[in-house]
Amino acid sequence: MAERKLRQMERLKGAFGLSDVKEGEAFDPEAVAARRQSEKAARDAERAKRETERQVQLGVPAVGRPVCRSASLLAAACMSGILRTLRQ
Repeated sequence: MAERKLRQMERLKGAFGLSDVKEGEAFDPEAVAARRQSEKAARDAERAKRETERQVQLGVPAVGRPVCRSASLLAAACMSGILRTLRQ
């Protein structure tokens, strides 16, 4: 009976993604702060990676020009450069 309950708890942990949770961790402010900091660092790294990939796709050089965060601003900047070239 106890073995079946342990298997059930393991399946539930897997279903809810709770494989690395330690009992009582939610009540430890230092552990919570450390977990939040590591999650933020992981999110920031992922965001930087996506931004770099996006810049490569758009053909924006890594240095030399400011990077527009909005695609519409980038398109407007490109169009103004094209118009300036056509006027000359």
